[in-house]
Amino acid sequence: MPELRSLRRLALSFAAPAAIGLAAVLLGAAAPSQASDLSDLVREIRDARDADAGRSGVAAAPPIAQDEAARIWDAFLTSIVKRAGADAAVESLREDLFALLLADRHQVVAALEAPAADGARWLSDHFQAAWPLIDPVLDRVASELPPEAARRYREFLASGRLLDAARERGWLRTELASPATLRELALRIVPAGSPDPLRWDDAVDPELRKIFGFEAPLPTPVASPLLAPSTPTAFLVGPLSILARAGDWLVPAAHAAGSQTSSGWDWHTLVTRLNAWVPDGKREMREYLPMMEEMLDGTAHTLADKRLPDEQFDVYRDLVVATAWQESCWRQYEKRAGQVQPLRGPGGTGLMQVNVRVWRGLYDAKGIAADIGYNGRAGAEILLKYMRQHAIRGKEHLVTPGGEKNLARATYAAYNGGPGHLRRYRKPGTSAHLRAVDQEFWQKYQAVESGDQSAFYSCAVKG
Repeated sequence: MPELRSLRRLALSFAAPAAIGLAAVLLGAAAPSQASDLSDLVREIRDARDADAGRSGVAAAPPIAQDEAARIWDAFLTSIVKRAGADAAVESLREDLFALLLADRHQVVAALEAPAADGARWLSDHFQAAWPLIDPVLDRVASELPPEAARRYREFLASGRLLDAARERGWLRTELASPATLRELALRIVPAGSPDPLRWDDAVDPELRKIFGFEAPLPTPVASPLLAPSTPTAFLVGPLSILARAGDWLVPAAHAAGSQTSSGWDWHTLVTRLNAWVPDGKREMREYLPMMEEMLDGTAHTLADKRLPDEQFDVYRDLVVATAWQESCWRQYEKRAGQVQPLRGPGGTGLMQVNVRVWRGLYDAKGIAADIGYNGRAGAEILLKYMRQHAIRGKEHLVTPGGEKNLARATYAAYNGGPGHLRRYRKPGTSAHLRAVDQEFWQKYQAVESGDQSAFYSCAVKG
């Protein structure tokens, strides 16, 4: 049986006792017609164990910290999901793959808030929790593929199911999802010659964006001139780009190139002004907030003007503005210890509080921190994706009461907590904390929708 033969390298990637246990699980679960093949595998693993036992000075694998384990896991899952997304012919499957990746990343970020002492154990525990969610989606991908491509996925799934069965029988503990095992698993479906599937990189991955339906890359970010020299954003700042954006600021809107907002402001002009401004006091806020709303309005029009029906676009536009209010009170920067720094909250960074770990590979982490326009557009693009692929696809606008406005509530819930939170705003079992978050957002959305500008200052002016 080819699938069983392909498990040889996987089993041999474990330390000897676990490898023998893994082979025993195979043998115990085998049909009579497979027993001889499995016996050969058990014998081969036992011989490898005996050979290892005869060697001296074999060093144990070094311990890993939880953060490193989390990066290893995310690199593994991203590699798998990216490959499956490229292979999947059906858009709904790609959407489900991407939702799987985002939901897992949200879970990992939440787990890192309460660090575990043993990263290896965390890695195995997380594999155990994640596998039941990974298996069915990849099984659906395999069912749509030609036989040869499907075979690779079947081997991958057989290996994962074997690991899960071994864990249930107590054969594997911290070795369940060691880096070596995850690499061996990933190589079942990642094409030969690809980068190491466990390599973690925070650079934007254009291929990942393309596979999962994101538009062309966002404009190159330009770091705020207010940021302290120690802020690691220097590579974002180029003399020509600064002059270009500064020129937009100085050129009258009627003659400036680029998209216009509803009031006639040039979007780049607004971004340049806002990127160099930490408003202080009520007087400044009265000038700052209308400009911020216009910048966000222009961002919404750029991304979605022709991609949503009018009534849904109106919901989306107000959603973008209300989300910036909810997440940061429309601020990208704050003053700390006499220096201007990116605004950092428990969930993310800057104007839209984008979590760079959740959105790794899709957005420039330094741009998220250093450029209000880049941050705003990234957040608005995420909202649009959640609204179209989850809220609209899930028919939240057909739920009563609420209708079309439910799209805003559902989309924000997913933005705040991941795809699995889409319907939490109307579920009776939602925690009191999350209900309060959703209610606070809903009040802000209604204020934006009604144009109640007096409410905008509730969090903007201290004292």
